[in-house]
Amino acid sequence: MWLVDGLKHNLLSMSQFFDNGYDVMFDKTNCTIVNKNDNSITFKGKTIDNVYKINLSDLVDQKVVCLLSEGSLPKK
Repeated sequence: MWLVDGLKHNLLSMSQFFDNGYDVMFDKTNCTIVNKNDNSITFKGKTIDNVYKINLSDLVDQKVVCLLSEGSLPKK
């Protein structure tokens, strides 16, 4: 687990998308997450200040029903 000082947002793991049957496509202004099973677009993000950002409130318009993150934090 990496610590990013001053980070105020969650990061998405591209390798987890790949491992779960999605393709992630990047261009200069957008990133698009596509379900490999049916080629449907799961959601899109936009580049803002050199970072690809996803506005979670926009996911309703993109018909995303649920995002699930699983994992455990290291024990101290």
